[in-house]
Amino acid sequence: MRRRSTLVLTLCALIAAPAFAQNTAPADNAPRVELDKLKRPAAPAEPSNLFNSRSWEKKAAPKKAAPPPPPPPPPQAPPLPFTYVGRWIERGETTVMLAQGPRNFTVREGEKVDASYLLEKVSPDRLVFRYVPLDQTQVLLLAAAPGAATAMPVPVPAMPPGLALPRAPLSPTQTKRGSARDADDEED
Repeated sequence: MRRRSTLVLTLCALIAAPAFAQNTAPADNAPRVELDKLKRPAAPAEPSNLFNSRSWEKKAAPKKAAPPPPPPPPPQAPPLPFTYVGRWIERGETTVMLAQGPRNFTVREGEKVDASYLLEKVSPDRLVFRYVPLDQTQVLLLAAAPGAATAMPVPVPAMPPGLALPRAPLSPTQTKRGSARDADDEED
């Protein structure tokens, strides 16, 4: 049965072919198709990204690169850790007493204080230190200048009248009657 259907189809095609060829002749008025324009354009050198995101917004002008950050400031010496306690002058040499927390220092001009500081100059109103690791000068003011904090110790108010300092405990020899302390107590 297959042979018959193939034979019938072939005969139909042969009979219809000359009639179709006569009807398909181009008319003079029909527009001509220019096949050169239908050719594909040449492929780009690099393939495009099929999944690239797209936007209808206009692209902004590219921003200029930000200038590099400014260099960090040079290292600075830490604030002076010393508190001025006092001074004494003996044979023309001034000795300065300083405190740093629970530690006390007695130094003269030109001596090191705590391995990091050098006392360079002593004057009536200031002490000039050099921070040795950075070779920077620092000043500790001793007298109040306008607008400057004072480094002078705050005076302690005098003891109010009528209050006495506590006495030392009595030794075993002083506890007997008639000791010097008992005589003082009897007078009060």
